[in-house]
Amino acid sequence: MLLNKFKKKSSAFTLVELVTTLMILGILSAVALPKFFDAQFYDALGFFDEFMNSVRYAQKTALASHCDVKVTISSSSYTLYQEGTCGSGSFTTIVAGPSGDFSASAPGGVSISGSTFYFDTAGAPVDASGAAYGDQTITSGSYSFKVHNNTGTVEKL
Repeated sequence: MLLNKFKKKSSAFTLVELVTTLMILGILSAVALPKFFDAQFYDALGFFDEFMNSVRYAQKTALASHCDVKVTISSSSYTLYQEGTCGSGSFTTIVAGPSGDFSASAPGGVSISGSTFYFDTAGAPVDASGAAYGDQTITSGSYSFKVHNNTGTVEKL
């Protein structure tokens, strides 16, 4: 009898409580988690990375080929053009890459701000007349990158 008075009362969860908790967590994760992972967010981020790296590729192509490269930007797409014949000023050839042409449209809900510019044979951003263009800030959705004057370096902001 005396031992029963000093015996500790154990507290633990029953199997029914554990199973019920797991079921509630499973239902909540199936219903609530998809709202946190929006595919449009990842589409916008993927397009931004693709766009920024395409501009980097344009600069490197201008350096390697010794031909100017034109970066055409509209509110919903971009395209990289190379001169058909170096020095001709006629940008008719879309720059080709390992996985296809460097031309893409923004996913739904993503707009692009920036203006058309060129990379000269030294890799610097210039305008249509060949004058230095200054730093370019280009925005795709809620992301931005900068093309630095003189060097053509592309920096994510």
